[in-house]
Amino acid sequence: MAVLVEAISVIVKAESIVNKYHGSWEQFQNDVPNHTLCADGELVRIGFMSPHDAQCYVDFLESKGLIFQNRGTCMDIAIVDQQGGFTIPCDWAEFGRVFIDRVQTQKVSACRIKGSKQRIVSYPDGWEYESSLSKDHLFVQSENMQKELEFIRKEGNVSVYRHLPTGKIIYSGSPTIESLTDEKSSSALDEIIVCNLLAHAYNTLNSEILQKIIAEDLLYTSQWVFDEMRGKQAFLDYLSVKFQTIKKAGSSVFAELAIYRGQYCLVIAQGSKANLVATMLVKTDSGKITEIHMCLVPHFSECEQLGIYP
Repeated sequence: MAVLVEAISVIVKAESIVNKYHGSWEQFQNDVPNHTLCADGELVRIGFMSPHDAQCYVDFLESKGLIFQNRGTCMDIAIVDQQGGFTIPCDWAEFGRVFIDRVQTQKVSACRIKGSKQRIVSYPDGWEYESSLSKDHLFVQSENMQKELEFIRKEGNVSVYRHLPTGKIIYSGSPTIESLTDEKSSSALDEIIVCNLLAHAYNTLNSEILQKIIAEDLLYTSQWVFDEMRGKQAFLDYLSVKFQTIKKAGSSVFAELAIYRGQYCLVIAQGSKANLVATMLVKTDSGKITEIHMCLVPHFSECEQLGIYP
């Protein structure tokens, strides 16, 4: 998948948030200063109207344990301009323009993990193309703001200007650190982030990836086994042994992101991607996995497979 890029967008690796951000994914969501958050399971995006606000947010992220850049190359974070792309080189993501409608009249800027072939774009809640910056945007150079923009009024954290050359009204949001404690509903983002990491653990046969996102009282069930399993450590120990067995056998496991009745899940294959064997249903709470159910029912044929193998 990919994430929308509008105005000045801060792009963060989802895995870095889970593994390095102080407070992990739950705290990261609480700290987002506006309502532009969207994620595709690999990348997370927050948008800003000015380079200054974007840089202030990046500074805040670094205070929480993430790293913006090292020797002129993006590390955990990238700043991406809607028109020009990355502000400094980034070797783990790519920027481009993509049509989002079948008749190819609606085009947006987007960012996706490098090497991905997906063209589906993730948007913030409530985003619509007709009222978006992707359809109608106006860029004013910082040095020209004083002569091109006439301040009209302030509406909360939004400044309203008139663009003198065109007469257009411009709204410029300016989040503050005080707004970082706003609470937002984010269960859908929880699902896609943890499903992505769970799939990555299976695809790389590396259970260590899951250490920070498994709830202590995790419930694991399988329709092929009568007894249920409870507890984080019990599951991680089981998974570590299972992965070692698969490695020794020289076999492969493929975990694909999917959707079942509006909820993110995984479809599991063994040996080859075509040999589907199970549906993996996942429940989350506050950014952590609380339940995992390996199922034959619901059947994987009932799931919408996304063709993504994180």
